[in-house]
Amino acid sequence: ETKSTSTIDDASPPPSTTTTATLKDTRADWVLLNVGGKHFLTTRSTLSKEESFLGRLCQCEPDLKTDVDDKGAYLIDRDPNYFNVVLNYLRHGKLILETNLVEEGVLEEAEFYNIRPLIELVKEKIRERDRRKFNDVSFCSRRELLLC
Repeated sequence: ETKSTSTIDDASPPPSTTTTATLKDTRADWVLLNVGGKHFLTTRSTLSKEESFLGRLCQCEPDLKTDVDDKGAYLIDRDPNYFNVVLNYLRHGKLILETNLVEEGVLEEAEFYNIRPLIELVKEKIRERDRRKFNDVSFCSRRELLLC
């Protein structure tokens, strides 16, 4: 009497199923946003780094209702240039401004998205900038007085 043994574990799915499931899970982590007509592709984990509008928007069962465009991107009626700054902050925790953008614009967006750490960071940057301007003006005024 011979016993046949199987070398394939019946409990495990075929390799192609595992790969497909992994790809679906990976794809499910990506989120497409349409901000002011410009598309941004990012991950749920990036948008969920801080408790905010963006984190709530991309939850598996979001408590916010929003429209989507024909590509399935969440529609957000905001400035895409400033959103790029917000998104990069969420990605790496640093505030990086392009020369044509101002701190007040970033503050407006941070407040809209309710990203508390970014709000505090931008307010501090504005205070620093204003102190520098005041010190520069004060220095010039004193120098002009000395020249008189």
